[in-house]
Amino acid sequence: MPAFSGKKGRLFGAALLLLLAVAGGWWMHAVQQCAAMVGEACIGETDIGYRIGVEQAYGTSLAREAALVVLVNDAIQREVGRPVGVQVTEKDLDGFSAYVDKSSKAPEVLAKVKQVFGADTEAYRSIWLAPKVMNRKLHDWFNRDEQMQQRPRAAIRQAYALAAAGNDFEQVAKATGLKFTEQDYGAETKDAPDALRAYFPEGMAMMTPAFQKLLDGMEPGGMANTIVEDDSSYRVVRLTGNQGGTYKTAEIIAAKEPFDPWFRKRRADVRVDIRDAGLRAAIAANFPKLDWMNPRMD
Repeated sequence: MPAFSGKKGRLFGAALLLLLAVAGGWWMHAVQQCAAMVGEACIGETDIGYRIGVEQAYGTSLAREAALVVLVNDAIQREVGRPVGVQVTEKDLDGFSAYVDKSSKAPEVLAKVKQVFGADTEAYRSIWLAPKVMNRKLHDWFNRDEQMQQRPRAAIRQAYALAAAGNDFEQVAKATGLKFTEQDYGAETKDAPDALRAYFPEGMAMMTPAFQKLLDGMEPGGMANTIVEDDSSYRVVRLTGNQGGTYKTAEIIAAKEPFDPWFRKRRADVRVDIRDAGLRAAIAANFPKLDWMNPRMD
């Protein structure tokens, strides 16, 4: 015998149909509010509003199409990282959120940014914090991955072996197709590049503490017993002088593979569909060089 029959059953059935209709209508509304799809991820009108609000917190304005471009670029970055195992974790976001709160040089602006999101902390973390973490993690992975840096790693290893055998650094650099340079370290800071001068008005450190420790452990004329690695290069280093806190070096440098060409190639594999016709037209008009615009409209 059915659990519900007669009048009660009809009432229950009607209520169930009403609930399904409401739920279905909500789902359709959510789909209609999806302005763009990046892979399987939806970028909605609420996301666009948040991104515009963040710019307003900084005292600038951002058109809807420009806000969507920023959000799509952030989503593409996330999609590129996924197949190589680079993802932003909750632990990453917890740490970065605490760092931002502690080190922000404009706490009043940060407060305004948080006001934009209000109680929607998930959106604050995913829209504002996560792209910054992802950018750093993806660059770090690419710069340190042995497969991605296979060519310069092989070249610097060859150079190291030749230099360790007593060959002249400049001749080794020529033989391996690498760069030879002589450097002076010692001043506490150096002028920052133009692009970074606003962040380092007093200059940047000449060398990392780890590199200085390495030089301190060497005698003039001696060669470092390891290949020196940083974000942009591999180096074979010989200390040629150390006097009064000033270090002079001879170096063979292998530049690391650049990130941008690799990223552009992987970005081409990410499907982007702009579902809002008005935004699609505005993006095409104002950002004609974007390579991820898909001509098909769903």
